Amino acid sequence: MSEESIKLEIYLLDLLREKKITLTELSSVTEKIIENYAQEAFPNVKIGWYAFANGKFSADKNACENLLGVVAWVNPDRSALKGSRGLILLPDAFDDVWQTKKCLTNTSDKDNGEENTEKCKQAFLKNKVSFPLVEWCQKYNERTKQKAFIPAINQLLKIAENVDVINVSLKGIKSPLLKGWVMSSTECNPWRQYAVCFPYILDGACGKMDSKIVKRVVIAF
Repeated sequence: MSEESIKLEIYLLDLLREKKITLTELSSVTEKIIENYAQEAFPNVKIGWYAFANGKFSADKNACENLLGVVAWVNPDRSALKGSRGLILLPDAFDDVWQTKKCLTNTSDKDNGEENTEKCKQAFLKNKVSFPLVEWCQKYNERTKQKAFIPAINQLLKIAENVDVINVSLKGIKSPLLKGWVMSSTECNPWRQYAVCFPYILDGACGKMDSKIVKRVVIAF
């Protein structure tokens, strides 16, 4: 054991003895540190492959149990850390309204759909407005222990670059294809959200109350 490790061990033991931290708190902090910094190697994965809940990927949809969806984007930076290496598109497609009444949500990030999705929860509490798809994500995450979210506009545009390959894989699992306007989690104004028209790499804006505009959900890996 290194000198630094010994010092750290003594320090943590002192905190426990002096009751400045509980064993449960220490365990929680340790788990977070490991989760944030112990990054495994960039997985061998291609756009259009299938993703599974055990962190595995395969070109074969039947390779593993607990299919999550289709790999829709892979970060070209092979040094990217876990959580920013790519996006998995879930099989489900939704045609409910984005929100149940007009209000500004400040979900303006064009690159981080996860942050936008979280901000909708704050808007729910402040404005008493419901976000059906955000609520679906919350229930899905609680059930599966995943972190599903609605992609931001630039994330949707990245997905659109490989729509033909993705749609072939979606068809293989009988999932609705990416076609027509798909709404992002990036807000345009109190009435509209930014959206992408598939199979084209074309962005625009659609009404928040338009239930005909499809919404899709992703998971980052």
